[in-house]
Amino acid sequence: MLSAVVPDIIRLIRCGIGQETYGLEMGCVRGIERGDRVQWADNEDGSVGILLEEDGDVPVFSLAKLLGRPLQNLGSQQSAILLQVPRPWALLVDRVSQVSHVATDCVGAVPFALSGKHAEKFHAVVRHEGELLLLLSPDRLLDSGPGEELQPSISRQGKQPPFQHLARDSASNQPHQSQLILFRPLAALRPGRPISCALSITQVLEILDAPPLVPVPSAPDFVLGLASWHDQSVPVLDLALCLGLPSSKTEVRPRLLVACGSDPSQQLAFQVKPSIRILRLPVPHQISTRDLGLNEGLVLSAFEMKNETIILLDFDALLHY
Repeated sequence: MLSAVVPDIIRLIRCGIGQETYGLEMGCVRGIERGDRVQWADNEDGSVGILLEEDGDVPVFSLAKLLGRPLQNLGSQQSAILLQVPRPWALLVDRVSQVSHVATDCVGAVPFALSGKHAEKFHAVVRHEGELLLLLSPDRLLDSGPGEELQPSISRQGKQPPFQHLARDSASNQPHQSQLILFRPLAALRPGRPISCALSITQVLEILDAPPLVPVPSAPDFVLGLASWHDQSVPVLDLALCLGLPSSKTEVRPRLLVACGSDPSQQLAFQVKPSIRILRLPVPHQISTRDLGLNEGLVLSAFEMKNETIILLDFDALLHY
């Protein structure tokens, strides 16, 4: 739970390591010490030193090391934040800000797609002064047990034929709902027929210029970071990596496609190539029976068009990937 000094206000500090900044709620902080007070040592418990306090030695852990970031040279220019959760210990960081007061309506939950093992070291996302901050969870930072890895499905058995899941939309007599948004992930070109991804137009919330991303250190490689979108934090996935395609970061001006699944509050975004199209249904097509070399657990269906193969993404599967 977030502590507050007055109703609807929390107090936090910014903790910096390298070029990254995180938030820490002041309710668990009992003090801040200079780095020159730390007695450096490479201890078996993973700590990088100790602080000699009146009530006993306090182990000091590097935030960079806990988050799997490159460990900088330890030195007196750093700061050690004394914490009480889950026991007395200290967090070594490169820099610490003054205390900020943030309205609780600027504090949101970690997005659904990053919950659990993908962001176990954070318990909230803060929007403050035009930036997103992941709020550290001290009681989880020292819990380094690995999460269970999900094994993606590789079979399309039981998947729906193309467009069948859109039948409910078509029955509503809203013409725009019988359209697909076609786009291509940031993937290196492969020999053979080009592949485009598709989502129902009702799932696509917005397409915009790709904004700067906030990294999520404990997330897997296919999570590029968090994007700020209409005062919400949305996870941005490398769709190429998710699908098993060779990822490419050479696109000069990628677009950000924000979409949702059956629950509109559960959102994801993808960096995609600028060539985005609308496909109006119905269209002549053939169900694809060839091996596409993709993670088919994320594919609802695949079909062949005249000049390309189109895969209909299983958005809810991506949310749980």
